[in-house]
Amino acid sequence: MPRSSVLSGLEVLDRKDKATGVVTHVLFHPTEPRAVGFEVRLNPVGYVIERKPQFIAYDAVEISKTALRVTGEKATGSAAAKRLGIDWDHTVIWDYQDVVTRDGTIMGQVKDVEFTSAGEIVRIEVSGGVGAQVAVGRHTIEADEIVEFDGENIRVRNAADNKPTTGGVAAHAGKGAAVAKHVAGQAAGGALKVGVKAARGAKKSETGKAVARGWRSFADSFKEGLKGDDE
Repeated sequence: MPRSSVLSGLEVLDRKDKATGVVTHVLFHPTEPRAVGFEVRLNPVGYVIERKPQFIAYDAVEISKTALRVTGEKATGSAAAKRLGIDWDHTVIWDYQDVVTRDGTIMGQVKDVEFTSAGEIVRIEVSGGVGAQVAVGRHTIEADEIVEFDGENIRVRNAADNKPTTGGVAAHAGKGAAVAKHVAGQAAGGALKVGVKAARGAKKSETGKAVARGWRSFADSFKEGLKGDDE
């Protein structure tokens, strides 16, 4: 099954099998646990002039181990958004979003999302983030334990924090101060990679705040890009 960590960096081909760019993010529905598209960094014109990001609908591509190939009509930009009834400005990047239980316990940040060929989320992998109270290693949270994305965090059932952590520092050091410091550093580094609404998920750190300040200018160029990017 597709995973956000694997799709990121995957080459994108058009319907003539011409390489057009690479996937930078998987985009998810603003309220439902399903993938709706991809953000793509287009190849520079003449290998020099940078181009605005392109947005491709999830149902208009074919995914292989080596590439993401556009196969459908009205696959990109505002044409795809209109066809799907989605406002691309409100799609969500789940990677690096904070994961919080219903009672408010901060579990960490999303490091990977696994979903079906139809886009439905199957599970998420969570590792410690800024302020994490539970996950100093890694948790795997199944779809039936995910409640919603509430506009700020991914909410999960309270029982999700009872799952054992595995890997990394957690396997050796538990929840000590040294682990908390390590986790905060890792999360701050990850926050530099976020874009679109993932900036909101990292807002609790100083790095996240800096990313959030850059969000407004990114959003403006994002909207402009949609206007002239139809297929």
